[in-house]
Amino acid sequence: MELDQLPDELLLMAMEYLGVQDLIALQIVCKRLGALAQDVRVWRHQSVSDGDARLGPTLRLAPRLRSLQTSVPSALSSTLYSTKCAVSKLRLFVERDGAIHATQLIRHQEALGRLRDLHLTLFPTRDAVHDYEELIWAVASMSGLEKLVVKLWSRTNNFRLPPPREDRAVPRSSLKSLRCISTDMQPFYSVVLADHAATLEEVYLELEGDHYPAGITLQLAGMPRLRVLRCPLLPGLEAVAACGSLRVVTLCVNNEPAGMQGAKEFLRRATQLREVALRKSNTGMYNYEGEGDRLVLALVSRGPSRVESLTIDLEDEVAGFFQDPTSELGPLLQALPLMPDLRTLQVDEFKDELLLAITPASAPALRTLKEQPREADGSGCAHRFLHHESVQTLMSLNPSLNVLVCAGRFCPPEYRAACEGACAEGCHQDQGVWDNEEGSTGCWTKIPRLNPVSNE
Repeated sequence: MELDQLPDELLLMAMEYLGVQDLIALQIVCKRLGALAQDVRVWRHQSVSDGDARLGPTLRLAPRLRSLQTSVPSALSSTLYSTKCAVSKLRLFVERDGAIHATQLIRHQEALGRLRDLHLTLFPTRDAVHDYEELIWAVASMSGLEKLVVKLWSRTNNFRLPPPREDRAVPRSSLKSLRCISTDMQPFYSVVLADHAATLEEVYLELEGDHYPAGITLQLAGMPRLRVLRCPLLPGLEAVAACGSLRVVTLCVNNEPAGMQGAKEFLRRATQLREVALRKSNTGMYNYEGEGDRLVLALVSRGPSRVESLTIDLEDEVAGFFQDPTSELGPLLQALPLMPDLRTLQVDEFKDELLLAITPASAPALRTLKEQPREADGSGCAHRFLHHESVQTLMSLNPSLNVLVCAGRFCPPEYRAACEGACAEGCHQDQGVWDNEEGSTGCWTKIPRLNPVSNE
């Protein structure tokens, strides 16, 4: 069949599988294909970024893109601000004097009407503070966004975001996901949370220090759709337990004791939670002083918990979960029998006390046990765990349990001497099925069950 006998619909279906370079090349093949190559359907799943020689031609040709990643200011500034190409996801890196350019680009894309996902990484400098303030409040006033990520890395101690102007345009509530990483934008959090309280479903606040927006926990508590929350130990966190839609919580534990009691009370009251993670804060060192390891007990202080997934990622402080002077087992092992719905448990280090305590009686619903090792000198080897007697005992007592390690199947050669001799022995090369499962923090390897013959 000749090309001119094929209907446009069939050609468009085929062109949806072409890459950006091929779509650009079709412009010089013939008028018909050149016209079809400008159809919305063949571009809606395409992505481009700066540094790519195709960026300029794409912005002039494509009517729509799934995503655009670029730095500003850019050599293509004039094209970026005049293009008719509507982007669904925009990722911007803003440095030096780029704030004015970023504001212009964002407003241009907002006017085109397709922007739903905005990711900003900001590096404000001392001589451009005002321009960055204008950019941040322009973003806060945008309508139509569904996902917003703002990362601000301040290079000047003078950057403190002032309150918005009284005549600021208030957007309609549309945001579903908000993530903020900053120390210097307190008014921004409060304004965005207030403007989008009716629609927000996920809130990730990665805040440093102890200067949190006043009333932020009351704002979170009043959100009717909030399902996922990640935050530090905010003062007054217990108020968020009133949010009946909340199901998934990550608490970033730092060295601020003021929030510890509120966190315990929050976990005690929030019986609606299904997934809980206790993680070390990224903001620096912390000191539990015998209190942080007891957060897990708050989950069961009112009786059996309905939590289905529990993650404890507190690095060196994980020892506190097994070395409690008031108990032979420690808080985690005290809590485990009171968590009958727990299906997934992740820790950053397997301890014999934990492995030997897990049985169908103590953890009847547990189906997945994960470890994310900290070291890369052999302890991050999944094969190493095959040689642990406690691991084999665990698996023999719990036939329905999958044990996963965030590590490779075998150590690389340079680490094999430190791998407790496991990899150096060359054993178990063909034992079982070492399934790999992509996780958010790396590749999870499932430890196979040894049969009696290969275990001799």
